[in-house]
Order: sequence, then C-alpha cells, then structure tokens
Amino acid sequence: MGANREWIPNREVADSALAVESALPDLQRLSRRWYQVVIRVLGGLSTPAGARGTLANQQGSGPTYFQHAGGAAGVAGDLARDMRDQRLAPLKFAVSELADELSPAERRALRERGELPEWFLPRAQERAKLIRKQLR
Repeated sequence: MGANREWIPNREVADSALAVESALPDLQRLSRRWYQVVIRVLGGLSTPAGARGTLANQQGSGPTYFQHAGGAAGVAGDLARDMRDQRLAPLKFAVSELADELSPAERRALRERGELPEWFLPRAQERAKLIRKQLR
C-alpha cells in the first residue's frame, strides 16, 4: 500500500484511526460489488421525482431541488451505499484491531507517511471475514 498523497504527518491521533484513514481508499474499493452499479443504473432509468423534488418538498416543508434525481434513482443510490457500508464496517473494525500488531518501524511509517505494510490489507480482509461470520 503506497503513501497517501494528502497525508498530514505525525498527528496526535490513535494508530488505529490513522490505519483506518490510510487504508480507507482500498477498503472502499474492496467493499464495492459489481451489482451495486447495476442497481444504481436501473434505479436511474425509472421516472424520477427530481424535477419537482420529493413529496415533502412539494408540500412546502422544504426547498425544491431542480437538479436532485429523487425518485427511484435516490432510493437505488441509498441501497447501493447501504450495501457498501455493510461490507465496509467489518473491514474498518479489522483494520483498527490490526493496528495494535504493527511494529514500531511500521507505526513510524504510518504516522509519517500514511503507509501500511504489505501484509496488512490481506490480514484485514481475513479478519473481516471472521467478524462477518460472528455477526450473522
């Protein structure tokens, strides 16, 4: 896992939080599934309520958003994000647990450059699988 380009070095934050922040782009990539894209696309094909906003907005309890997709596209996007978040949570938890197993040199690389060792992500995936099984 390479260095994070926007990393702020040597912050007073727990190593577990730094590890999650550093691994987040990879974790998000791992938590996405191909069918979530299909859900969002198919949801966007139906007639959206977006031209006038949501029903609540039309009844005067909120502003009207002319660019808002609304309708099924909004629901499909919410569903896809919820599915991703359900897969992302155990990965984040596993990363925060594994941060305790970093050596002093690996902790220094994490704090200074936002780098995690090569073994870290595969072990986090393994631990996340165990966490998912425990949650069932």
